Amino acid sequence: MELLRYWYYDRFDWLYTRIYENQFFFFDYWSFVHLWSGFVLFVIIIYYKKSNPFLYQIFFLVIYELGEILFRYLLFKIIEPETFKDQITDIVIGFIGGVVCFYLIVNEKLIIIEIKRKYFDLFTIFFVSITISFLWVGFYGYKYNVSFLNTPGINVTTWILWTIGLILCSFTYKQLKEKLNSRWKSISIVYILYIPLLFLFEYFNYHILMFREISTANRVALIFDVIHGTSALHIYYLTAPIINIFTYVIIYKLFLGVVDFRKKIPT
Repeated sequence: MELLRYWYYDRFDWLYTRIYENQFFFFDYWSFVHLWSGFVLFVIIIYYKKSNPFLYQIFFLVIYELGEILFRYLLFKIIEPETFKDQITDIVIGFIGGVVCFYLIVNEKLIIIEIKRKYFDLFTIFFVSITISFLWVGFYGYKYNVSFLNTPGINVTTWILWTIGLILCSFTYKQLKEKLNSRWKSISIVYILYIPLLFLFEYFNYHILMFREISTANRVALIFDVIHGTSALHIYYLTAPIINIFTYVIIYKLFLGVVDFRKKIPT
């Protein structure tokens, strides 16, 4: 139990970092997770053609909160108990995620069809890139030897940089796929472009700007004295564009299935 407690604190503590708080509600990085989960949950509900989707949304959000209470209080009792307002805040934020989904990709009367047709895949690229970057940067726990690059909870600078990088990878893949009509050729070209740019970026930051990532003592260079970090970091850096592209393809099909069901964007 102690090992499990340590593991939980070590992995998830950053998500409890408070961003804003007043006497009525607060926001932490869990709030982003609840917003994202509410969005994706609504997509899944619509995908399976459920009527009254908002009722399903509220039902599953309440069930989740009850499960969270059970996990924390009855099994582990390792986190300071959330107040009633905290539980309500989680449900409200999750519900807002569903409302955002409704406005963006479900209700044809709220967003012009032509705008959706033009930017639908671009929205998916942003959605996937932001999500993957958030998970990677947050759970890795980046910390630099330069204080202005560090922020509580998640390293926002690194999150933004990884998001931009993954957006560029997926957008390049999309453009190549349309021209070459070959998924594997497009991925290969993206990867061939990605690797030298990654090494150049890492070399510039490490050897010119002298920025050092110091979150762990187990840091080694991957090759050529660049990309210093753990084995997990090395693996992610070498596979990030591939992970992002395949996730984009899967999520795009899921989103498109929702839109097709509502008959708003031709496939």
